[in-house]
Amino acid sequence: MSRTTRTIAASAALAIAAFGLASPAHANHAPGTTGLYGTADPGYDGVYRQSLAIIGLTSNGVKPSPAAIGWLISQQCKDGSFQEFRADTTKPCDTVDAVNGKGPDSNATSLAVLALMSIDNTNLASNTVMNAVVKAASSAGLWLRKNQHSDGGWAYYAGSPSDSSSTGLALAALSTQAPNRQQPNIVKGSKFLASLIIACGSTDGGALVYQKGSKADGLSSAQGLYGLVGSVPVRAAGKLGPTPKCAGNPANKIASHLSSKLLSNGTLASAFGDGPDYTATATAVVDLSAAGVAKAAVAKALAALKSNAASYATPAAGANPAALGLLLSAAKATGSNPKAFGGVDLVSALVNSEHK
Repeated sequence: MSRTTRTIAASAALAIAAFGLASPAHANHAPGTTGLYGTADPGYDGVYRQSLAIIGLTSNGVKPSPAAIGWLISQQCKDGSFQEFRADTTKPCDTVDAVNGKGPDSNATSLAVLALMSIDNTNLASNTVMNAVVKAASSAGLWLRKNQHSDGGWAYYAGSPSDSSSTGLALAALSTQAPNRQQPNIVKGSKFLASLIIACGSTDGGALVYQKGSKADGLSSAQGLYGLVGSVPVRAAGKLGPTPKCAGNPANKIASHLSSKLLSNGTLASAFGDGPDYTATATAVVDLSAAGVAKAAVAKALAALKSNAASYATPAAGANPAALGLLLSAAKATGSNPKAFGGVDLVSALVNSEHK
């Protein structure tokens, strides 16, 4: 997820979140982790992994525990935003420091909104918990709308330029609160994404770049398309159409690029140049299924995800909640069995990783 336009420190934080990497420290040695999924230090990815986990569970009709929902809501800052982790929630959120990857950011906030709205849209919580869910989601959505840039995009951290990944996640989040996608914030954000698509007919035509002047990026393309077509909870796709051509609306162009890459390799490549990016691949499977296209590409990517499910989501270091959540979303989108996904019971692995 690293880009040349990001600082080294911010890139490292994003790498930990995007690819499930974690420091050796374990969350069960840290305060403020009751209800949190996974044992890795939540400093860089707490809200990220909790949100993806909740989305995956609710999409498959599994009710997150009140403690898991409560943990996520407890991380919210006073202004409605989220940062990845606050061990002491009685203290204010950190001041934004993009260089060192600290403070509230749009990605954590967007994913939290998606998780909270997935609970709301499935009614998988008691009335008391649901009241808190709705209040937190509304406040976070308002923060996102207020922090949209004049160019229509969103930045990862305040003070940074707009980028396609952050914009895609913000659009997905706000679209859950405006299902017709005609809200001015969403229209402007969609136009910004369109401005970052590589022209059809060019090398990597249809792909999104992270920021103006950067190269085609698989994760940005997947997260950008998620902003245009994604929804929570994830719905099972019907019959998928053929591979789209690079033409027409922005979503179709991005889908054509993702499809071609998945057809060629089965996975999207890591932006770090170190092999497949299963996070981007799972996101693309959800996207293409939601768009109702690319039957062959989805099938090939799904096979790759199943073949690597154990190493990606349940490595020797312990369950990876973000990966489990994404695979649960991909399972729902493709009609796959979430309890036997590449030999992994995704539901049990995730539920059993919760801190009691």
